Amino acid sequence: MSVRDIAAILGLEQVQLQCGLYLIPIPYKYVNEHGLPFLPLTDEGTEHIGDELLGICLKLSERGKIAYVEAEFFGGQGTQGCSLLEYGTVVEAPKESKSAINYALKWLGVLSTESKDEFEIAGLGMQRSTEDWLRKNA
Repeated sequence: MSVRDIAAILGLEQVQLQCGLYLIPIPYKYVNEHGLPFLPLTDEGTEHIGDELLGICLKLSERGKIAYVEAEFFGGQGTQGCSLLEYGTVVEAPKESKSAINYALKWLGVLSTESKDEFEIAGLGMQRSTEDWLRKNA
């Protein structure tokens, strides 16, 4: 079963990024309906993404590498979090830093250039919210 199929079974959509990777946005409504933590790494400041969210990520990672990423920004300042998973296993415990998303993208194979970092190459700056990604995909 493909990641896209697993996402669909879970009620989630897949969005293609500029770098050939896919993003599976978890919208706020889904978070609320399924009792998932909202931004557990950056907002709640925990070192665990929560059992329910971890279960979703483990399921999505059964066929290969995935990264759970989150970002919280306000007025240009912010922080990011990530957790790396592969073949149904957590490869690296969640981390929070100013460059966690670039770290995760690099692990997934996105390479920076002299003028663009991984975040920009993936096109992640094109939308400002999770819901915006889903509207773009509609």
